[in-house]
Amino acid sequence: MSYLHDGFPRPVISRSITLPNILFDEQGVVKLFDFTLATFIPEEETHVNDGVRATMRYIAPEYAMTDDFNEKCDVYNFGVILLQLLIGQEKMESSDYERIILREGLEKCLGNNKFIEILDPIIVEDGLCLTKKKQLKDFIALALKCTSESPEDRPTMNDVAQQLRKMYQSCI
Repeated sequence: MSYLHDGFPRPVISRSITLPNILFDEQGVVKLFDFTLATFIPEEETHVNDGVRATMRYIAPEYAMTDDFNEKCDVYNFGVILLQLLIGQEKMESSDYERIILREGLEKCLGNNKFIEILDPIIVEDGLCLTKKKQLKDFIALALKCTSESPEDRPTMNDVAQQLRKMYQSCI
């Protein structure tokens, strides 16, 4: 996603970053597919407003209100995926209201160091060492930044990629 936003003269926005659109090849390299909603942001513009609807479950709050879609909306979509990975896809497929409650619950649990209670049990099934707890806390903080209500508070996709790379490298 970072390449789509920064690797072309004009940013390409996906509008359909969803778990089913992310695959891994035999070497574990991430592959994105289904670019049917992808488009360039036109020259001299900061967003696209062409009436095409993004994947509803993943839409950023500002897009729901204005139909203006930009890179920060893609970051929000990606943040929803990060949250799905953390707390389980089924919980994130609930209504907007229930997702907001889950997000607020995750923020509260992160603040009082009880974030493990809300994580998908698969993540914590073998217990967590201090290093893994810190990595999960950083991952949660990143997911929460990506899904911030305010687009200005969200990182760029390049920042997200750098932070994820840093987290990954701290594992090896």
